[in-house]
Formats: sequence, C-alpha cells, structure tokens
Amino acid sequence: MLRFATVCFLVFLFAPAAGLAYIDFVGIDSTQLIEGDDLYVSVEGSMPSSCWEFLGSSTNAYSQMLVLYIDTINPTPEAGCLTVLVPWSADAVFPDLLEGVYTLRIYEHRPPMPDNIQDHEIVVTSPVSNDSRSWDALKALYR
Repeated sequence: MLRFATVCFLVFLFAPAAGLAYIDFVGIDSTQLIEGDDLYVSVEGSMPSSCWEFLGSSTNAYSQMLVLYIDTINPTPEAGCLTVLVPWSADAVFPDLLEGVYTLRIYEHRPPMPDNIQDHEIVVTSPVSNDSRSWDALKALYR
C-alpha cells in the first residue's frame, strides 16, 4: 500500500503539466491619462510547471494599439516536470502618449499552447487650455 501511494505521488509530481501559463495581475498606473504622460504597466503571472521558461518581454505601438509581448515556452512538454507554479513578471513603459483612446494589449505567446490575449482601454485626454483657466472663464462658470 505504501509503495502504491509513493508511485501515485511521484506520478502526480512529475506528470507533464497540462495547464497553461497564466496572467495573474495587470497593473496599470491609470486608465485616464493626460496627453504627454507615460503609461506604466506591470504584469505578473505564473507558469504551471518547472519545465516552462520565461523568455522575456517587449513592447510595440501601432497607431492606437499598445502591445506588451510576453514570451513563455514549454520546450519539453513530454518531459517529467515538477507541477509547481513558477512566477514571472514584466514591466513596460509607453512614453509620451498623444490624445486619443488606446487599446493596451497584453499578448502572452506560449508555445505549444494557444496564445493568451487581454485587452484594456486607455483614454488619453488633452490638457486643459490656459484660456479656460483664466479669471473670466472661472467667473462664467458661476453666473
């Protein structure tokens, strides 16, 4: 009986992980920015086994699409791997954004599994003009 329990435990411990890498947390400093501000993004996740590797991250901006690429891989899906959560994290900065509505796409590329994609809306407004800050403009608000 003890031998059977030990074998079951070892099979569970070293079985190939069928799970996927996960994005656990996306931290965005603000979804409402003023033109010229930088957008700071922090992403944390975990991989389901010791065989998975975090390869890194990169950013790109296409018109109104801001993309944070995260590369994870399971190079040996059939090998004996420890079934443990392996944490990873990535930080990114998208500098000097212009006025508009942007889509922040967190794109986790994780072969051999399907990609994991999350979209977040970011609104960048224009700064208040100096004219509207004038005394006459303020008085007009209270008339």
